Amino acid sequence: MTVTAFDTKKLFEPHGFHHWVSATGTRTVYTSGVVGIHADGVLAGEGLDYRAHGHQAIVNLHAALQAARAGQADVSKLTMYVVDPTEEGLNELYRGIGRAANEIGAVAKATTLIGVTALSIAGAVYEVDAVAIVAD
Repeated sequence: MTVTAFDTKKLFEPHGFHHWVSATGTRTVYTSGVVGIHADGVLAGEGLDYRAHGHQAIVNLHAALQAARAGQADVSKLTMYVVDPTEEGLNELYRGIGRAANEIGAVAKATTLIGVTALSIAGAVYEVDAVAIVAD
């Protein structure tokens, strides 16, 4: 699978994402949204811990992709949902996501962030889903 990232000088310089990507492959994987919850059902961190939730959600996303025989290199698009995204909360979230990305070898993708009032898991503050194109 090949994902090629593109940015243009006609738009602002992106940080942590690309304006668009092109992907080729033979199989498309769509993950459901995952949150920062451990396998035992307990939310990561304590309370509204954006950093812990971001880190665990990316770890969970990676596990879902592996189960589908895909990896971070196959991901072409992420959609992120954040409860009440303040500057402080987003900075903490990005720290957690960045730590997880470094641990699993993820790189910037085409990404959309959507602010929401709540998620399906009570207390969760971050959810992410992915589209991956896999060359079998």
